[in-house]
Order: sequence, then structure tokens, then C-alpha cells
Amino acid sequence: MTTHHTCAHARTCPCALPNSLVHREPANTGALARALGRMLARPGPPAHTVARITHVDIALGILDALLRSGAPVPAYWIVDDESAAHTLDSVTRAYDAVSEALREVGDAAARASALRVAGRQWECLDSALCEGAPLPEPWACPRPVVRIR
Repeated sequence: MTTHHTCAHARTCPCALPNSLVHREPANTGALARALGRMLARPGPPAHTVARITHVDIALGILDALLRSGAPVPAYWIVDDESAAHTLDSVTRAYDAVSEALREVGDAAARASALRVAGRQWECLDSALCEGAPLPEPWACPRPVVRIR
């Protein structure tokens, strides 16, 4: 895997993002969402906390920009604006909690805690979207209808 990574431990860092995700060629929201889930599920050793939170924030920023601009949602998300199981408010709160946790600027212990919070909230958001929740408010915009033949 070719990576776009500039930190001193680039060769061994578990949080390196593939160039295809960093450069958005192609814009694959599903790959980004899965990469976010993997990075947050395994935050790595404390020595990598700062790099990990930075890379997760970059990946979320790219996914966020793509979805705000109307890119197709990941194929495994079953988005339903009329969901009875999940409300727009609940998924938007989970989205906000992930975003807020990634803005943590404290010491390594505070950032490790923030990564755990972001991981739990991402899991809630991703699971809800897989179960048919509406998209969180920042991502809710008109999208082209994709028909599977």
C-alpha cells in the first residue's frame, strides 16, 4: 500500500492513510468510512496517539467534504430519511460527538481518551446508518439516485 505520510515514524505508523484516500482518486466514501472505522477501532499505542488523531481527523474531513458536496454515500449504508429506529437528531449528535472529540488538543492521555470517545460515537453513527438511519444534518443534501440493475 502506498501511503501519504510525513511523520517521523511513517514506515511503522499504523495510522497511515492510503494515497487513494488522501487524494480522493477515486472519491470512495465507502473506503473512507471503513478506514475511519478501522483506525478508531484500533487506536494503537500511546506513542502514536497524536498521529492517529490527526489521520482520523484528516480522513473524516475528506469524507465530510465529499458527503457535504453530494457524493454518493457508502453502499453499505441504508439511508432512510423516514427511519423509525433512528432520528435525525440522534445521528447528528453522534456525528457532532465524533467531530468534537477529534478536535482535542490536550496531552497524549487526553487525546487517547478522545480517540476512544470518537471510536464509540463513530460506531454508533456507522451502525445507525447501516440500519437505515437518516444522514446527519451536515451530510443531508440532494444526491443522484443510483439504480442497481
